[in-house]
Amino acid sequence: DMPSGGKFRPTRVVHESLSREESDSFNTRAGEEIGVPLLLPSALARAILSVRRLFSGTALPRSQHLVFTSANMRPPGQEWESLFFNHFSLMPFTAQVQPAADVEETAIALRDQLFERMKERIPESMQDATSLGRICPLSIGSRLLQLVAKGRACTFYFACLRDTGSFTETFMGQPTQQFIHQPLVFSPPGLNICMTEFRGHFNLVISYLQGVIEDSPAKRLMQEFKSSLLHGQ
Repeated sequence: DMPSGGKFRPTRVVHESLSREESDSFNTRAGEEIGVPLLLPSALARAILSVRRLFSGTALPRSQHLVFTSANMRPPGQEWESLFFNHFSLMPFTAQVQPAADVEETAIALRDQLFERMKERIPESMQDATSLGRICPLSIGSRLLQLVAKGRACTFYFACLRDTGSFTETFMGQPTQQFIHQPLVFSPPGLNICMTEFRGHFNLVISYLQGVIEDSPAKRLMQEFKSSLLHGQ
């Protein structure tokens, strides 16, 4: 249920962390699962299946999940020069709603999609296609999105970030103990799942618009996702 008009809804956040040992174990499992040292397909597969389990009792009106993932298109060393509009650098992935595939099968399918998207330069094309957002008023852009997507942009957004970007060893003269992203929530779909690495361990964050899902299901979704990362299912 998306907010209508100018109605404001607060963003809610659920956070968990993996230990260094748990993170190392997932790193190893992900590489073995898809045959290449990449985290995104295996992490995204677990996020998709966790969302599917959460809504298992809901009659979904579509046959596929569409998930947009972040793709950092900024050249190395030019992160701050290309700070604005980098959030339009997105890469789409699809997964069948039914029948329910296992984690490894889904991860391999997503790996193949990743290679295909990169070969076809989809992130660059997405960035070019949305470049008019630099001058297009938000109100007009919102109406166009509603017209095209009919309020259903995708199932959720996902990010798997090795580099936290603005991390510093100290903050206001004190050592940094933890660094946690709390991602912006796009509406629609009003649901983000994010993994970031900090000093060898992963932080997991689910951010959502209040009312899109409730607090209790959001906590269940987090536990499903974390358990899947830990135990491989």
